[in-house]
Amino acid sequence: MKQVSAELGVRYLLEGSVRSAGKRVRVTAQLIDAESGLQLWANRYDRDLTDVFAVQDEITTNVVKALQVELVEGEQVRVWHRSTSNVEAWACLTQALIIKNKNDLARYLDLLRQAGQPA
Repeated sequence: MKQVSAELGVRYLLEGSVRSAGKRVRVTAQLIDAESGLQLWANRYDRDLTDVFAVQDEITTNVVKALQVELVEGEQVRVWHRSTSNVEAWACLTQALIIKNKNDLARYLDLLRQAGQPA
């Protein structure tokens, strides 16, 4: 897992299988934190093939919830800090996180623009 994670540049891995029989499909999926090896989420879906897109949407929704796409601020800062050596950009991003929680969209977007400017 760690090797695949490193090669792909990702922290989380989704693995699973799809099997079908007649007009039925079984999808199994599990989300794994590649750093710790812990399973964060797993589920099995047994459905009729009448609406395979609904099954896909259900799985996607569950994976997104498991990942908590709105990452906690500490995780966001950790990711951004690791990806830049520009201290000013990092500071703007950190401030933007604080502003985001105060619902000041204009200031939030301004800080993000500042962070994207080359030093």
